[in-house]
Amino acid sequence: MTLLTIALLTWLGFQTFQIARERGALQRVKASQEAPLQQAGKVRAQLDSIARRTLELAQQGHAGAAGIVEELAKRGLTINPNAPSPPPK
Repeated sequence: MTLLTIALLTWLGFQTFQIARERGALQRVKASQEAPLQQAGKVRAQLDSIARRTLELAQQGHAGAAGIVEELAKRGLTINPNAPSPPPK
């Protein structure tokens, strides 16, 4: 019975150690992805702003802007002029 108890405690200790190690590795991976995600969000906000301004120009009658909006529509991209802008960081 003592041997079984020691084996069980050893196994549980090893499993706890492995899980803690994997958790640390996952936290490091998540932390390394934060900066690229923030940069991607900034680029997305810039592109949305450009798209909204292009749509405004197209609505004002600018032929080049209208062509761009048409091409974007053909490719399945729609511009939402009422989309809220993300707060600057």
